[in-house]
Amino acid sequence: MMKVTIYTDGACSGNPGPGGYAAIIMCGDNKKEIFGAERNTTNNRMELRAAIEGLKVLTKPCEVTLYSDSAYLVNAYLNKWVEGWKKNGWKNASKEPVKNVDLWEEIERLKEIHVVNFVKVKGHADNEYNNRCDELAVAAIKNIDELESVEEKVEEIAEREDLVYKAFKDLPELETERLKLRLFKDTDVDALYEACSDEKVTRFLSFDTYTSMDDAYNRIEFLKEEYEKLIEPPVWAITLKGENKAIGSINYLHVKEKHSVAEIGYWLASKYWNKGIMTEAVKGVLKFGFENMGLNKVIIQCDARNTGSYRVMEKCGLVYEGTLRQERFSKGEFVDIKTYSMLKEEYSSK
Repeated sequence: MMKVTIYTDGACSGNPGPGGYAAIIMCGDNKKEIFGAERNTTNNRMELRAAIEGLKVLTKPCEVTLYSDSAYLVNAYLNKWVEGWKKNGWKNASKEPVKNVDLWEEIERLKEIHVVNFVKVKGHADNEYNNRCDELAVAAIKNIDELESVEEKVEEIAEREDLVYKAFKDLPELETERLKLRLFKDTDVDALYEACSDEKVTRFLSFDTYTSMDDAYNRIEFLKEEYEKLIEPPVWAITLKGENKAIGSINYLHVKEKHSVAEIGYWLASKYWNKGIMTEAVKGVLKFGFENMGLNKVIIQCDARNTGSYRVMEKCGLVYEGTLRQERFSKGEFVDIKTYSMLKEEYSSK
């Protein structure tokens, strides 16, 4: 059996009141911290909950040494109180129902999977892991509103079965020979501003040329919020392998799940034009669309004057469907829109 060390701690403000729990799970050089909170609970329940959640992290049977500063938890096993409670139908020596029996039963179920040795440590002393658990548990109480909001979002997303969620729930990164497509992050703000403050880049795009760093900050904050909602497919930042600098973006949009159709949008910093980068990125995204999203048709459109954009479509093997005359009003004028597409039957991963 793999040997694992777990440190746990619980905290409560009011007892009963808002409570937090935390655990640190260690195996070899690997370490994982977990924490959580409940709105109305007790200190003892949080001590037990910390042990439960720590053991639940383990995915296969392990030999566990679990350290806790809770005499309530540790002594219940060292003195074999739990054994007696179970024999008496979860009643104590006074023939009264054992408190927190729901949590004790959960620990017992986990002990059927793992060999668990409980060790008492002195609380608020010099044990760094116990002190760290205490910090996490107390912080969880202070941030209970935020934690509950995250849990609600997770539960809401977990119920979804739509195409976008199923394909993008893990916010996938894509790799091609030279490129890595990943989510935008705060550190991309300078590169985003550099690219989108260039009128050559934004000339045929739907958004205006950036005039300040705030434009880039606001865009990244918007994208981060969208990543959490996952109503639309996430926007990938295009980066060169080894450089990790955002040089463009690409994403699916206008997904029509009923018809298995979606559109691709993209842009690239001008200094990287004519290097085959966007062609490579589009091919990678086409592959994801047909193989992971189950699309039957992918569409790409562009301003009819944007020669570079529709040449990318042609190099990727998309078929020209036609030009929609004065289809959009963009930046003060009506513009023609070229439309290209690829069907699943036309797609080849080669």
